[in-house]
Amino acid sequence: MPVVLLTAPAARQLNDAREWWLANRDKAPHAFDQDVAALLGFLEERPELVGRPFENHVSIRRVHLQRIRYYLYFQIMPEDDRVMILGLWHERRIHVPKF
Repeated sequence: MPVVLLTAPAARQLNDAREWWLANRDKAPHAFDQDVAALLGFLEERPELVGRPFENHVSIRRVHLQRIRYYLYFQIMPEDDRVMILGLWHERRIHVPKF
């Protein structure tokens, strides 16, 4: 089973988004945590089945968390049996992240 790790920017983005969610989404306060936890579980089990390649970056994949309206970007590193979370980006942002 791959180990899922977060880059420092991804950890900050997840933390900031989670704090915003908890402060502003009182009707579904647990949705953010539930959706992220479910996705991380899938990434630990079968990351190759999750998401789609991101633009011209063949090794970077992106998955849309529809309910919370974020994209999570990750890279599968089969040689190390790791999945590296690269970033979390709200779907309404105009520009895309640079990796």
